[in-house]
Amino acid sequence: MPLDETRTDATIDTWCTPEHVLVLVRRVLGGRILLDPCTTADNPTSAQHMYTAAGDTHPWIAGWFCNPPYGGALKAWSKQIAYQGVLRSKEGIALVPCRPDTAWYETLSTSCAAEIFWRRRIRFVRPPGDTRPADSPKFPNVMFYYGPHVDRVREVFADHARVWVK
Repeated sequence: MPLDETRTDATIDTWCTPEHVLVLVRRVLGGRILLDPCTTADNPTSAQHMYTAAGDTHPWIAGWFCNPPYGGALKAWSKQIAYQGVLRSKEGIALVPCRPDTAWYETLSTSCAAEIFWRRRIRFVRPPGDTRPADSPKFPNVMFYYGPHVDRVREVFADHARVWVK
C-alpha cells in the first residue's frame, strides 16, 4: 500500500485531524505547522510546506506534524518519524493509534521526548467535499513529541491529555 493512502478498518479512507487538535499542536510548535509530510491537496493543517505523496522520502524541516495512514504503512512511517525526530533533530509531533502491542509503536515510544495520551477519543473530520460525518476510531490515539520543549507540551496539553515525559 502506498504511504499516502489512509486505511481505517478494512477500507481506504481519508481522515483529517480536527482543528481543536491542530490548535494545540501549533501552540507547541511555536504558532504554526511548518511541514505536513502526509496530507491531502487541500492542506487541512494549513502547513507552510506539505507533501501529498511519498512524504517519507522527502526532506523534513523542524516544526512538522504528521498524522500518517493508519494501517500497514505505519511501520514505514514510524521509522521515518523517529529518524526525523531523533537523528535529524527535527522538532515535531506525530498522531497515531495507541497500539502499544506493535513494533512500530515501540519504535516511536522509545525514540520520542514525550507521549501525549488523549483523555477522550478524537473525532476526526472528512476532507472538503466528503459529506460523510466526522467519526472516532474504535481505538484511542496518542501523539509522540520530538523536541526540546517538553514543558510547553505539558502546559499546552494539560487539559486534554496525560503527558509522559521521557
